[in-house]
Amino acid sequence: DCGDDFHTWQENLPTVKKGMYGVGGAMTSSWLNVPVFLLCWDRLLKSGKVWEQDFTVKMDPDAVFFPDRLGGILLQHKGKPIFTTNCRYWGGDQVGKLFGSIEVLSKQAMGAYKGKMDTCKNLPWQGWGEDYWMQHCMNALGIPAVGMFDQVSDNTCPLGGGAPCTDGKKIVFHPRKDAGQWWDCWKQSAGQTSQLLAK
Repeated sequence: DCGDDFHTWQENLPTVKKGMYGVGGAMTSSWLNVPVFLLCWDRLLKSGKVWEQDFTVKMDPDAVFFPDRLGGILLQHKGKPIFTTNCRYWGGDQVGKLFGSIEVLSKQAMGAYKGKMDTCKNLPWQGWGEDYWMQHCMNALGIPAVGMFDQVSDNTCPLGGGAPCTDGKKIVFHPRKDAGQWWDCWKQSAGQTSQLLAK
């Protein structure tokens, strides 16, 4: 679905710890992994690969992802500075939160980050996860959010999980930490996509 061209890089990454929400300034009970992602985003920018496509997509490895479904949603935002949010904490939340299962930034958003990365790197991120940091970064740069609430099934989101893998309209199912569970979900949902396309 993504073509044949892929790249890997090796970096010396810092050790990070897990936070406990509300303790020591932590805003998450997950990994306080901003230092890792600061290096990763820098490496990606240095590679130049972000300028070859209209969007950059960061995925969690335990997310079942269907890029062909994402393309249709992003088409209307091509050429615009945007990032995506994918979780609502309450029904009336129009902006939502950026949860790390999937993070999408347009080429223009990446350009804004490159031009003012010190703004983002100087945020008080020490108690944050990388997704919380990225949303605050994009907000600080004035990049508008595009919500993908109905297209992402993330069981770590209060109002966003639980969709069955047979749902052929979801872009992401998260988390699927067991390889067999991940593969079963992909096959179930991919079969739904085939049925939708055949109609």
